[in-house]
Amino acid sequence: MKEIKRTAALLFILLLFYPLGAQETNFSGTWVLNQEKTKLGETPEIIIEISQDKEIINYLRTVRDSGNKWVTQMSFSTDGKEGSYMDSRGYQLKCSCTFSDGNLVVHYQSRQRRSGKWVILEIEEEHSLSSDGKTLSIAHSEKWDDKGGKWPRPMVFDKLTPDAEAVQNKKNLFLGQHPPGNIPGVFAPGIVSIKNGKEYKPAISPDGKEIFFIRRTPGQRNDRLWYSRVEKGKLSTSQLAPFAYDCLEGQPCFTPDGKRLFFMSRRPLPGTTETSSEFRLWMVKKVNEGWGIPQYLPSVIDDHRPAQMSITKEGTIYFVSNKERKIFYSQLEDGSYKSAVKLDNKINDLPLVGHPAIAPDGSYIIVDLVYRKEGQLISDFLISFKNPDGSWRNLQSMKKALQITTQVYAAPYLSADGKYLFFEEYIPQADQSDILWVSTRIIDTLKPDDLE
Repeated sequence: MKEIKRTAALLFILLLFYPLGAQETNFSGTWVLNQEKTKLGETPEIIIEISQDKEIINYLRTVRDSGNKWVTQMSFSTDGKEGSYMDSRGYQLKCSCTFSDGNLVVHYQSRQRRSGKWVILEIEEEHSLSSDGKTLSIAHSEKWDDKGGKWPRPMVFDKLTPDAEAVQNKKNLFLGQHPPGNIPGVFAPGIVSIKNGKEYKPAISPDGKEIFFIRRTPGQRNDRLWYSRVEKGKLSTSQLAPFAYDCLEGQPCFTPDGKRLFFMSRRPLPGTTETSSEFRLWMVKKVNEGWGIPQYLPSVIDDHRPAQMSITKEGTIYFVSNKERKIFYSQLEDGSYKSAVKLDNKINDLPLVGHPAIAPDGSYIIVDLVYRKEGQLISDFLISFKNPDGSWRNLQSMKKALQITTQVYAAPYLSADGKYLFFEEYIPQADQSDILWVSTRIIDTLKPDDLE
């Protein structure tokens, strides 16, 4: 009898500290698809990042294929309650998870094309771990319109070691910063975006190693070009551009090869000693790891005194003219810009159009619109997509896609790889601003289906 009581007491203690059902398998880690073990033919690169605690599982899947990238981010409640997530095109879809015999079973919807039409897939993926915890197998099945089925083999993923994960995280950095998702965040706080500063209009080198931007003191007009670069994987402390002059300067714009930088300046023109009464176009060349001496660049672009320049990967420059307050573009002809053409679309019908940002492939253009309403500054970004015949679609507001409550935002800028949208978040009361950035996946939510 004493032995029975002793056993019962031991069971009570075990149940007290290890309640039944509470100890689920933990799937946390960064998992990379092993294509050799998967044996499903040609498959894209897939990375899954799982962070699991007692109540929540955060699940991030990144798929890369032929230069394209898709990111799916979901959060699951471990009690099995149904939740939702937003896909890359802005659709709200259902998701949930359950545990079965130690395996993690993920249920989610996905909007994809099947047989030439958009359908909602009902997907179930059962995750199981190897005994050593180093291999993750995912059995995938999908259904839509009474079709579908289970894949013949599971996808097999290898867990990254801490060292490999650190390397992977470093690879994912952009200018030494962790990239944003679909919600804008402050870029490089404390380095580029500082307290008591007004930073805006960045220009980032195509190789992602250098950034120029404008900074001024709030309440003053002392715009200068500032500069930072990646050193040992981190963004350096910002400083005045190495070729800066003690005068108003701004509007930086890299050429597609990253070997030259255009900018506007009031520095003395050649043959003069006094600062210019208006901004003129200058160019500086890359010299080894530094920058050379700026050269004045008289051209049709300079004639317009552009307020912002944006360039495609072919070298076509789009800019807003300070003389006409319209958007023009100029194509590179035999190494120089010889003519400027007014953009023929409804964007130029806007009364205060400004700050164009052209997609690197020229497929869309974003402009800002800033105006006063009942004494307050109001702003919006408007986007227009280019048709295959070269004409432009009607303008769309980006306010909903940006998901920000900021009253004033301006000066859009697109990174050379087309992955990130940068812009200025302005606080009129303090005359302060930060540079924000967001994934251009939000633009997919605005793209017409027939332009897929």
